[in-house]
Amino acid sequence: MTQKATIAQVAQRAGCSLATVSRVLSGSNYPVKADVRERILLCARELGYVSPSVRKPAKSRVGKDIGVLIPTLTNPFYSQLLVGVENVCEEHGYTPFFCSSHRDPEKEIENLKFFLSKSVSGIILSSINENHVFLSSLLQQDIPLVVFDQSLRELDVSYVKFDYFEAAKLAVEHLYLKGHRRIAFASPPINRSVRQEALNGYLFGLEEFSVPQRQEYIILSEAEKERDDGMYDFENGKYFAGRILQLEKRPTAVFTLNDMTAFGLIDEFRRQDLQVPEDISVVGFDNLEQSSFFYPPLTTINQPAYEIGRLTAKILMDKISGKRVENAAINLRPSIVERASVRALY
Repeated sequence: MTQKATIAQVAQRAGCSLATVSRVLSGSNYPVKADVRERILLCARELGYVSPSVRKPAKSRVGKDIGVLIPTLTNPFYSQLLVGVENVCEEHGYTPFFCSSHRDPEKEIENLKFFLSKSVSGIILSSINENHVFLSSLLQQDIPLVVFDQSLRELDVSYVKFDYFEAAKLAVEHLYLKGHRRIAFASPPINRSVRQEALNGYLFGLEEFSVPQRQEYIILSEAEKERDDGMYDFENGKYFAGRILQLEKRPTAVFTLNDMTAFGLIDEFRRQDLQVPEDISVVGFDNLEQSSFFYPPLTTINQPAYEIGRLTAKILMDKISGKRVENAAINLRPSIVERASVRALY
């Protein structure tokens, strides 16, 4: 039996984002340039793409869309995750509709309202909004909802979450065992619960190994706002590198909360004639595919994006079908992938 083409394959062939392809193929009125729309439709025809909503008899096509909302489309972590979501949705005859909040809480609410206007069958969400009043109202409307990358403990909702506390502790342990005692933590603003968990894990790791805590080694960016060029995480890394270079006593190692930021750190260190790992070590977070062929290959925390996407979508499918009544709470354990961006000091 010939395997059906997926949105991800259309996106790859057309050279467009998953969100743009999703909008065009779902018939959305969202503004997309005419030449881009035409290219997407042509690639879809060439690949033989058929929307899941038209693969079944008309009687079963009611409410076959799933709203998927993520903070950004520019970080490859989310691209890998969306492929996992798409595969499960299409296995069950649903069409995922991808949107990005562009790290803007107001845009997040706009997108959720858009999903409601489309009468989606369920929603998958990674929220950047600390005010969960709107999400609470969604739950009151009995719309199946699953969140990932967070737990939203104040809401009674299913979630798939990575253990950020253990991940940060593991990074500190790895660096400590390599002889590092001056370890920095670099992160976007602590405005999401998972980042606070990571900071807590970092501090716990320092205390566990009797490593002195230095406030200047906790380096946070001042704001979280998507750049027009889509390079927020990478540019964050360059910003962190600049801050580190200004310190009177530099850390020997830096742990940061995503691989794209680690790439930016290494790039800026190189521009300033600081070599990784000879002069300073770097540990990332995500284990993107790019991490293995970046130079130097990046030591990083493995966060299985594709698996997270599949698990999240599977829970949502079970909630929609009625197989699952109670909420799911899945916490994934971290592991570290050791490559070449950490130097042993002993």
